[in-house]
Amino acid sequence: MTSRHFLDVDDLSPEELEVVLDLASAPAGGLPRVLAGKGAALVFEKPSARTRSSTELAVASLGGHPVYIQGPEVGIDRRESAEDVARTLACYHAVVCARVVDHDVLVRMARALDAADAHGGEEHCRMARERDEELHGVGSRSAPYGSSSTTRQPAGLRRP
Repeated sequence: MTSRHFLDVDDLSPEELEVVLDLASAPAGGLPRVLAGKGAALVFEKPSARTRSSTELAVASLGGHPVYIQGPEVGIDRRESAEDVARTLACYHAVVCARVVDHDVLVRMARALDAADAHGGEEHCRMARERDEELHGVGSRSAPYGSSSTTRQPAGLRRP
């Protein structure tokens, strides 16, 4: 599947922009539910109540499930590279939306997703899911006993 990125209004043709503006003026109940049953990662490196509210409602109006992620939770270019954040979120979500301080971070995230599409991002997603399964397995076995757990990372997954 090939990604389509909307990073700037210039990414749309005049015809596409007209469609977007027509849809924006349509009643929310009449919008196509193109995100039905799908998640949308909403990464907010820069918090904004207005942008968060409008984006969450837009995703819900399209049938999706918005997942709000604050900047410190992912630590773009501190805990993980922007590219790795994008690849990991794309494993779980149909849409990755990011409000970042530096537009170049957004461009790098989009390029990482293009590269994952071109080279089959399944390996990255497989490793992420294995890690999640390990965490869930260890946690579900130890939680009833009130114990803490230690996890290991799958081979090939390196921390920045």
